[in-house]
Amino acid sequence: MPSLERQLSRPSIYSWWSDSNPMLRSGPTINIHAMAKPLMRRMYHRQALAFIARDGHAQPCELSAAAVEIYSSYLSYKYIAPETRLRVLQHLGASAVSHCNTARAITRSSAMTSLIPWMLDDQELRMTAYLLVAALMAHSLKLLLPPEWVANRIETTWIHRGETDERTFILATAALHTISDDSVGTGIFAALFHSEVTCVRLWACALVRELASYWFALPSLIGCVPLEMLFELAIRDPDGKVSAEAIRALDQLARHPDNAAAIVATKMLDTMWDSAELASGACTLICTLISQQYSVYSLLREDSILKMLHFLRSESDINTTIQLLSAAAEHPTGSAAILAMDWPSRIPDFLLANATYIKHRTCVLIQTLVQHEPLIAVHLWEDSIKRMLNVLSDGDTETGQAIFESPSCNYGYQAMSALAEIAQYSQGARTLCATETSRRIPAFLESKNIFIKREAHNLVENLAEQGLITGTVLGRSVIERLGKIIKQEDNYAAFEAVWALSKIAWNAHVTSRKGSQSCHSTSE
Repeated sequence: MPSLERQLSRPSIYSWWSDSNPMLRSGPTINIHAMAKPLMRRMYHRQALAFIARDGHAQPCELSAAAVEIYSSYLSYKYIAPETRLRVLQHLGASAVSHCNTARAITRSSAMTSLIPWMLDDQELRMTAYLLVAALMAHSLKLLLPPEWVANRIETTWIHRGETDERTFILATAALHTISDDSVGTGIFAALFHSEVTCVRLWACALVRELASYWFALPSLIGCVPLEMLFELAIRDPDGKVSAEAIRALDQLARHPDNAAAIVATKMLDTMWDSAELASGACTLICTLISQQYSVYSLLREDSILKMLHFLRSESDINTTIQLLSAAAEHPTGSAAILAMDWPSRIPDFLLANATYIKHRTCVLIQTLVQHEPLIAVHLWEDSIKRMLNVLSDGDTETGQAIFESPSCNYGYQAMSALAEIAQYSQGARTLCATETSRRIPAFLESKNIFIKREAHNLVENLAEQGLITGTVLGRSVIERLGKIIKQEDNYAAFEAVWALSKIAWNAHVTSRKGSQSCHSTSE
């Protein structure tokens, strides 16, 4: 019998099986590897679940660096089912929330390299990956990834898929906040702003706006967002949506004083007056800047305010116009600019609006202007005084039914407050008495609207100091009404009535002494 010899095997990359011919020369054959691949996904899934169960699924334990690397392999291997990656990400996130060492191990592992591609692929995987990054953020850990690579991944994903889900966008904002809070953030935003894809530029502006909506994130965005590039998108981007979103992002950034100063320092506001859309955005941005602090206002060029006032002449939205005029009037320079133009003849017309909030804001604007420029304002505002009296004669306020409970929202209160402010000055008080104000003051003192009543007391006090109450028909009527108020149960109103009567009495005493001294000097 011949000795046993090893037979040469047929070289093949794959393993084949046939039920008819061992030499594989004919008959049906099956690729065993191809048949086993679906089973591989299932086996890997079972193995991953076993690891998760071992580490504690209900209450995840702290994971070592070696364990994190094992889980990371499930994120990068090709034949892993999405369900397996999802469970692994959920387990890593749950452990990272409870254990800082696990979070630190994740940031140093290959999981971070595999995280961004899967974060921006499948919807459910993406949301879970965002939550994992949010868990890492809770421990103030940085995602040290190359900014160009991150920006490229974001842009590539946007080109093929886009992002429309609101919840996912919010989670994406949270995930990228850690990147924006680092020096690499500037490179990421710059790469996104320079993208040739419109939706990427739009999303980048929306991301800045969303990040700036969180007060704790605003300071970190000062040196992170390239403001000049954001202005360039607002001014020169060919897509109107991108331009509008860039303006909204700048407006949101300007709500922090440090950011406001940085925006003003770019000196690019004057370049936004070329079109009506840009001018409207510039007005809104200036309004936000002025509302921060006076020091920011002083950094604004005066011609920016003048351009805004000229633009508002053609603005059809009365609400926007009054809001911006009020913001400009907060500073003496802006108040003087308003009075120097034709606005004194136009602002009283706003009091004829049907909307109550328009009347309210107009009264506040008049009061602010009078505080800065009393003599000029009173000389030009006789028509405003008459129309404010018409506002006070509105049925809602005359019958004492407050339109709003808060005094800051009651336009009747603001109108009376403006009249009291005007009456502080001699010329203003005489202008008031030349109108029908003197006849209506007693009714204002008995108004059921407590805020109008309080400002009416202030008005009487100011008129008394100007010597326009004593010895007049108005004075007798006012004194009679004040006496009735003292007997009422409202202690605050009674106190103000007593104070007003004391002012009237003191003024009468001073006037009497002046008269007696004058008669004495004449007799001599």
